[in-house]
Amino acid sequence: MFIVIMFAICWLPIQMFGLLVWFYPKWILNAETSLQYYTFVGMYFFCHWISMAHSFMNPIIYSFMSENFRT
Repeated sequence: MFIVIMFAICWLPIQMFGLLVWFYPKWILNAETSLQYYTFVGMYFFCHWISMAHSFMNPIIYSFMSENFRT
């Protein structure tokens, strides 16, 4: 169950961000100031980093949870 929860925590932000961009494209195109644009870019990179972090967390999670995986 822990593995599924970690998967959801890691991948849900980038998926929600993608849906937000899909349904509200004007949110990006109407970035009037550089602060709004850089906030958008920062949010994207943070969400992307969290989703990619799942790749290096996965072996660590499996090694702590499974006796057979360690050997």
